[in-house]
Amino acid sequence: MVTTISPDIKRKIKSTSLGDKVTIKQDGTVEVLQSYFYRMGNTPTILAEKIKERLNKKDIKIVIIKTWDHHASFRGGASIKAGSHFGVLFKVVS
Repeated sequence: MVTTISPDIKRKIKSTSLGDKVTIKQDGTVEVLQSYFYRMGNTPTILAEKIKERLNKKDIKIVIIKTWDHHASFRGGASIKAGSHFGVLFKVVS
């Protein structure tokens, strides 16, 4: 597994529509948050598969480490992390 992500792969990840907030961490993992008001049949697993598919098209192979669903009562102006969101944590393997 890749522990540091090359600048080229970082650019590809940032330029791909993965979610509302994408954070590339120093340990080489990438966290994607997608906010929602209604789930509309979506799940964190569906989001993870979409991310994997989109990055695969750019020749970036990933391993999903963790997915989660954070549900919170609506608060106008709340950050993505504080509001309801799906989360995916992954690591680049190639």
